[in-house]
Amino acid sequence: MHTAARAFETAWDLQPMSLLDRTARRAPVTGEREKAARRGLTESARESLQRTVREAAARATGTADFLTRLRDAGLRVREHHDENGALDGYAVALPGDRADRGTRPV
Repeated sequence: MHTAARAFETAWDLQPMSLLDRTARRAPVTGEREKAARRGLTESARESLQRTVREAAARATGTADFLTRLRDAGLRVREHHDENGALDGYAVALPGDRADRGTRPV
């Protein structure tokens, strides 16, 4: 697919895309699928988080509403603010889902 895309970009004088634009959802890796199976879950933590964040984003009327919806859905939310105090990112985790022998949220 990448080879065909490069050929079209060249043939039609299009601006080349980055080889890895990182816009696609990442599939769960083997360990994530196995962890979900051990816990009797139908989806991995990654899939659950992606679904919940997409639903919250689709329904939210603004940034504060989005973050509230994430928290109301039971997710742990860590906000990141720039030097002026404006929100410029966030991280989410499922409660109780930890790495490193329970030290860090996944």
